[in-house]
Amino acid sequence: MAHAATHATGGSDTLTPAQIGALTATARGAANGVASLGADTRLPATQAPAASPRNVWTPQALGFQAWSVDPAAVANPSSKAVVVGRIYLSGINITEATQVNRVVIHARGWAGSTAVPAARFFAGIYREDGTRAAWSGATALSNVPAAGQATGAAPGMRNNHIGSVPLPLTATATLAPGRYWAAFLMSAGAATDMYYMHIQNESPSNPGNFFLGTTFQRHWCVSSGQTTLPSTVDQSTGEVGLDPAIMAFALV
Repeated sequence: MAHAATHATGGSDTLTPAQIGALTATARGAANGVASLGADTRLPATQAPAASPRNVWTPQALGFQAWSVDPAAVANPSSKAVVVGRIYLSGINITEATQVNRVVIHARGWAGSTAVPAARFFAGIYREDGTRAAWSGATALSNVPAAGQATGAAPGMRNNHIGSVPLPLTATATLAPGRYWAAFLMSAGAATDMYYMHIQNESPSNPGNFFLGTTFQRHWCVSSGQTTLPSTVDQSTGEVGLDPAIMAFALV
């Protein structure tokens, strides 16, 4: 857009943006232009650098959208049998609009539904206010592949069924910035059907429940008797003396 410059004599000259060192409005969000802010006053993800921070292990570097914790940074990680009927909830912080269609749990021993046909699973995502944002659906999952079978996985992973177990959501969800819980439930099966990798805790607490201000327990559970994922959860009535599951969100 051209601008007029007024002289003391009352005349004016037409100036271009380039002549006054300005950029045109069309330069916002364009190549070699300037970034723009969204309605939430944040820089849109599409205009942010593709990799930030750099040269570190991020969830995206390993195929995830976000995770509850970097498993490699966990001190003394161990495995434990999944408790049937217990909903495991692990906090995940979302800092930009993020699409997800899988909830992933880190299994220490899951041989797959073919080997363990009685096992049934649910997965979901809950917002900080306890409302459910997405889930795997009203019917329990009965066809979940074994862990550790990805192409190129070492024999120790393949033979012991160690690795990611992605559980599909009913549809791709776009998560707005905020704090969420990944939820996992084994609703049927035997106590030794599945083992998961967990963060060590010192009951009745665990390292993730360290906060100030608004309460957000990163690790807690609905302790027993659950046959499906409820539409809402309440952290104030949950159990914190558990071994927290290592979980992630993914888009595949």
